[in-house]
Amino acid sequence: MQNTFYKIDHHYNPKINISQYHPHLQQQQQSHTTNWSGKSNVKSFREQIDKALTRWHQLQQDKLQYEQQNQQHEQQKQIQYHDDKQIKTCPTIDFDQIMEEDLENQLKELERKEEEEYLLLERSLEEQLKQEEYNKD
Repeated sequence: MQNTFYKIDHHYNPKINISQYHPHLQQQQQSHTTNWSGKSNVKSFREQIDKALTRWHQLQQDKLQYEQQNQQHEQQKQIQYHDDKQIKTCPTIDFDQIMEEDLENQLKELERKEEEEYLLLERSLEEQLKQEEYNKD
């Protein structure tokens, strides 16, 4: 097999033999294309293509499996999110909050009663003062 390349600086770019400019490349290429197992290059290229296609198909299957697992995981997340949301929207009994509200109501009631008693006491004292003033006169 003779390797050729185009000479860039020539006007018509005719093909020239590669060994004229780089004799060591011809030897390296021959060693790369030499088939030590006795198989032809065509067969080894087909094997390489078959291996590459097999690997590509395997990667595609792995990709599909990964996408399916990812979809299942996302669906589980959505289901869990909806379950959590439903749990949060359901009314829950918060005993601390109920006790706090009850104590606040009791305190307000006591303050209201205290205010009423204070007003009654104030009225009674005013009446007493009026009585005393009336009696003095």
